Amino acid sequence: YLPFNCPHTPLEISDEYYLPYKKLNMKWEMFPQYGAPLMGKFDPDETAKVYGMVTNIDMNLGKLFAALKAQGVEENTVVLFITDNGPQQPRYKAGLKGRKGMVYEGGIHVPGFIRWPKSLRGDVKVDQPLAHIDVVPTFLDICGVEPKPDVKLDGRSFKSLLSNPSADWPDRNLYFQWHRGDVPQPFRACAVRGPRYKMTQANGVQEGDGQIEPKFELYDLAEDPYEMNDLSETNPELLATLQSDYEDWFEDVSSSRGYDVPRIHLGAPQDNPTTLTRQDWRGPVAGWREGGWGIWYTTAEKDGDYDFELRFNVTLDQPGTAHLRVGETDHTLDYEAGGETVTFKDIPLEAGNVEVEPWIEHEGKKLGPMYTVVTY
Repeated sequence: YLPFNCPHTPLEISDEYYLPYKKLNMKWEMFPQYGAPLMGKFDPDETAKVYGMVTNIDMNLGKLFAALKAQGVEENTVVLFITDNGPQQPRYKAGLKGRKGMVYEGGIHVPGFIRWPKSLRGDVKVDQPLAHIDVVPTFLDICGVEPKPDVKLDGRSFKSLLSNPSADWPDRNLYFQWHRGDVPQPFRACAVRGPRYKMTQANGVQEGDGQIEPKFELYDLAEDPYEMNDLSETNPELLATLQSDYEDWFEDVSSSRGYDVPRIHLGAPQDNPTTLTRQDWRGPVAGWREGGWGIWYTTAEKDGDYDFELRFNVTLDQPGTAHLRVGETDHTLDYEAGGETVTFKDIPLEAGNVEVEPWIEHEGKKLGPMYTVVTY
């Protein structure tokens, strides 16, 4: 598994990759004009940095393939390249509607490439919509491995499509939900994508939206791949069917496991020190944006003393008091002005589950750290 952090903010890229695109003086009018209109304002400088990052990915994939070749395993190694969502910034996306964080096609319809020199040609295009749930069944199929009888896989193998895009592929729905928060909510920023028709309810993307006012849309992707013509009023029966399908899916995925918080382990030899980030804390204002604060649900692996280093994204320009609540115990520590970190030393923990909540009072508001480093 090779997870590239590009292209992503912060858009920090060396001139080697950035300047060739910067010199193009890109304008939105230079790109093909079709499909859904651009959401937001095109920024040529941001786009140049993103394209530079893509070029950097190309270079690194070249290094990967060269390494496979040098080891003599290139021909029979399967490489799957996928991405997680549509673009964050307003830029060219082949006319698809929406972008990252949206359940329109511009947010969820992404490219995928698979390379297997021994068995696959390089000129095959598969138009069937595939999903992450299909990756494991496909790799098992390629390797000739039967899953254990008690293992239920939601996806299916697309191995046959790789050599014959017209191979039999029974109809099915794919389900999408964009969610940040402690417990998923039905019909929040969701979509059902069938073989032809798609139900979309795009409201509820932002954290803290609370109760949302749903707006259901229906699109015929065969005739309207850019989601320009909403059919929800003219075909309410089909919309109702897809809504019912979604409810069945939501109930199914909710019944197979609870929504208990996955706990972060402290003091484990595999991850010591442990970095606690805003992506993982919980609470009503526990977003990753500036101004949030929350609680981390952790498990201490061992009895002992732990250090907690709180790092903030602001300079602490006034002296103050930092707070660290660990389980039922509150700790305080006075700090001087001028730094960005506050460290609590030798905080005793007993092995087991423990909640961690750090904060300071900054400019009259409760402020959580950007992240906290815990060392056993």
